Amino acid sequence: MELSLGQAAKLAGVGKTTLARAIHSGKMSATRREDGTYGVDPAELTRVYPPKSEIAETESTAGYAAHRTPITRNLDETDLRIQVAGLSAELKALREVLEAEKRHTEAERRRADEIRQDRDGWRSQAERLLLAAPVIVAGPPVGEGGSAAATPPAQNTTPAGPSSQTTLMPARRRPWWPWARAS
Repeated sequence: MELSLGQAAKLAGVGKTTLARAIHSGKMSATRREDGTYGVDPAELTRVYPPKSEIAETESTAGYAAHRTPITRNLDETDLRIQVAGLSAELKALREVLEAEKRHTEAERRRADEIRQDRDGWRSQAERLLLAAPVIVAGPPVGEGGSAAATPPAQNTTPAGPSSQTTLMPARRRPWWPWARAS
């Protein structure tokens, strides 16, 4: 049951323009109807403008308020419906927040489990690789029961180049400063 802007203003005790400003500023939400008027949810109205106790003012002969007495009034059915609607909307919003938090927590738990599984997988792979590291075994020496033909040839330790025998020449001395002439 949506209230018109006039009905909502009367229940809240404010003017229609005050409600329209609250809607335009985003302080209060309302639905726009096809005819251009606004429909205000009673729960939203009580959220923004909570019900106030009514106060009767007695005026003195000079025109000043002599004293203020709160008027006790019984809550009628409309006020109770407004309060119930407000509480229902709040309960619905809290349930939605709770469900969103549950989904978020479950997603984080699944992600943590995936990370643990990945970690354990990498750890076991590293252990397997460490245990299965290749061992380099040198062949038997030439003099001990093996023949020279059976032993693998020794690797060439000389640097690759145009000739197998390279002579090392001293490097040309470079100047200390780049603009100084080389000697």
